[in-house]
Amino acid sequence: MKKWLIMLLGFVLCASAVLLAGCEDKAEDVFEKIIYGEGDGYEAPETTEPKETESKEKTVLRVTMEIKTDRKEVDGEMTDVEYPLITGFNSIDTPMWTMSTKPLPVSETAQFTEVGVVGDVFVFNNAGVVIALFTEDGTTAWMNMDFGGLGATGIADEATGTVFLTSTDGPALYVIDQNGKTVTSIDSFGEGLADPEITELKDGHLLIHMKTGDKNVSVDISDFSFVAE
Repeated sequence: MKKWLIMLLGFVLCASAVLLAGCEDKAEDVFEKIIYGEGDGYEAPETTEPKETESKEKTVLRVTMEIKTDRKEVDGEMTDVEYPLITGFNSIDTPMWTMSTKPLPVSETAQFTEVGVVGDVFVFNNAGVVIALFTEDGTTAWMNMDFGGLGATGIADEATGTVFLTSTDGPALYVIDQNGKTVTSIDSFGEGLADPEITELKDGHLLIHMKTGDKNVSVDISDFSFVAE
């Protein structure tokens, strides 16, 4: 009897482990669909492994982003597409890793915008999704799915890691902390003001030029109050 109970308990434990593994797989599937979309949505950035080189210097000191174009079949038709190609270089300019995201149909409005290196990550806007890659190996540090802006300009506060973005098709100002969390979003700086472009971050103020309306906006980054003049 005792032996039978031990065998039954073992069977239950094994079955539970299988079910839990299945649940984890399903949870990951659901996460993929929510974050990256199903079919037409965003895809996770794919990174290559750091390339082996003869150089002993493996530290990445510089990261670049180029916008590449190609022709691919989309919905049964050949279409011009574009995508960012991001590369990390060491001190002797040897590529250590490269990565790119899903190609999208070419747009007149910039879909991919570089913010630059902020601490140990490289930040860029990927068609409305702000992505941070570890400079060391190009893997994803965080994503912010809520920006949604195109035609973006961006800058970062090196002291805090805070990222500031503007867009021509989306928020006039969008702010993200060093962990990828949204701090605040400002839809507009006033009637008749559009096409914002960040010009400078200085003395606790973010300076933005509004191309439409031809005014300059000064944003106090301590409380995000602003003045347009």
